[in-house]
Amino acid sequence: MSVSYVSSSSVATSAATSHSCPAPATIADGDLLFASVAADGALTPPAGWTQLYTVSSSSTTMRGYYKVAASESGAYVFTSAGSRTASIIMAAIRGAAATAPVYATGTDNASDVIDAPSVTPTTAADYLLCFFAGESAATPSQSTVTGMTEFKDVPSGVSSHSGDRLLLTSGSATGIKQSTCSATISRSCAASVCITTPVVTPAVYWSDF
Repeated sequence: MSVSYVSSSSVATSAATSHSCPAPATIADGDLLFASVAADGALTPPAGWTQLYTVSSSSTTMRGYYKVAASESGAYVFTSAGSRTASIIMAAIRGAAATAPVYATGTDNASDVIDAPSVTPTTAADYLLCFFAGESAATPSQSTVTGMTEFKDVPSGVSSHSGDRLLLTSGSATGIKQSTCSATISRSCAASVCITTPVVTPAVYWSDF
């Protein structure tokens, strides 16, 4: 079975301690769920989620979490000790290996272009997700990365947060992926995540004559 994108969901909150993101539609047991959380402080994920990375540029912080779906329902509530402004982007990927994704993170400052760093996939058929977050003086949005499909763009206050996706066809390094913000940003961070396709060992049959 090849790896494929199923659906996504998102939420943006302001000055809250509870940040509830609905589950992506039509997810099934075994799907790999990935959540990108951009906030001005730390959020605690629901039980069952594993943190993959944290990348920060001053007050802008983005964290990545994943879990394998098992009897999922309702929403996922992330919490914070104090009032935080946050946005959460969640994607469901089907047919992925139940292992930690490969990733790379990076930061930029004082530019309208955010670079998601190059990452080398595990297989030639991995699924690439790129996430971008930036802080601006206005409510910004992010452009679609060339050659990818933007599946979410979720501004929260004066911060942008977007996600792009692409089914890879090569095991080579992905190269830098760029998204342009609609306003000049004072600081930003980005992540490239490769969701791994299972490696299937061919069955061997023999007979004795």
